Order: sequence, then structure tokens, then C-alpha cells
Amino acid sequence: MTTEKLTTRQLRNLATRKKLYESALRLMEDMAIDDITISHICTNAGVSVGSFYRHFKTKTDIFVEMYEQADTYFLDKYRSQHLTATTRERILEFFDTYSQYQLKIGLQTVKQLYTCNNKLFIMRGRNMQKMLQRIIENGQESGDIDNTDSAENITQYLFISARGLIYNWCLHDGGFDLREGMRNYMNRLLVSIQCPHPGNR
Repeated sequence: MTTEKLTTRQLRNLATRKKLYESALRLMEDMAIDDITISHICTNAGVSVGSFYRHFKTKTDIFVEMYEQADTYFLDKYRSQHLTATTRERILEFFDTYSQYQLKIGLQTVKQLYTCNNKLFIMRGRNMQKMLQRIIENGQESGDIDNTDSAENITQYLFISARGLIYNWCLHDGGFDLREGMRNYMNRLLVSIQCPHPGNR
């Protein structure tokens, strides 16, 4: 559905949903997720509690929305990626985009999300995961990536490693350059999954 076809009411609903989402993000900069109530979110957004339930069933749905926003961010950023890039370059660019998104939502919000109670990290089938898996599958087909393990497993390994680095960044209160750290870390990891030929050096 394009913006031109949306009715005034639909546009107003989208604006309210965005207000609620952005309100939750602002609150997460100063409050623990568990301490944030729906009332807090609505008051901060300047909308009624009744309006909240027209857009979200529970507070958790807002955090699911955050992950959907991350997928959209990836799709938008990735459309500009050069198709002529090597598999290595595409994976490095993928995780650079991943780092940029963490910086976009901010250190305090990332700290709130990186807990063992956040099961959204292990949710399968997200667009972001599918995107990386396709890159790896293409790399296996072209002989750039070792095919003794499945693209799905390699995708999981790389995400687990990236999240570990981001968790370390949180522990250090953002005390190092996340994008540079991610690039260096992934460069080392890629050695373990690449096929040994000149194009990968």
C-alpha cells in the first residue's frame, strides 16, 4: 500500500503507532524494560492507553516492532550494495550495517536488549537472517565459502559471534569503535569459513 493511497485515518494511525514506538525507545534510555509500563509509554507519547491497545496487544509487541524495524533498515541499506562485491566484502558490509543499526538505536537501548531473557535473538526466519544466508549460499555456489557446513549453520555462527562483540561493547560502555571492531572481528572469523583461493586473501 503506498502512502498516496492511505486515508487520513490510516495516516493518523501510523503516526500514533510511531509515537508509541519512539516513546518506548526514549524510555529505554533511562529505565529498565521491566520497569516500563504501558502507562509510561502512553504518557510519554501523549496518547491514551486505549490507543495503545489499538496498535499493540502487549508491551512486548513494541520490542518485536523494534526487530521488524531492524529488518526494514537492513533492506533499505542493502539495496545500495554493489552486486559486483566479493562474498567477503558482502559479509563485511552486512555486519557493518548491523553495527550501524546498534549505533542508531543507541548504547543504552542496546544494553537493555542484550540480556539472556531476550528470546527474540533466537527467533528463526527473520529477513535479516535470510539475507545473510543467501549471501553465504551464493558464496558456497561460487566456491568462495566452504560447503562442509550448511549456510544456515554458518549464518547462526556469524550472528552469535557478532552479538558477542556487541555485548562486549555494552560491557565497555561503548568504549571502542563498534564498526571498526566488528570489521576486524569478522575479518578474522571469515578465514575459518573461506575456501583457500587467491580471491579470498
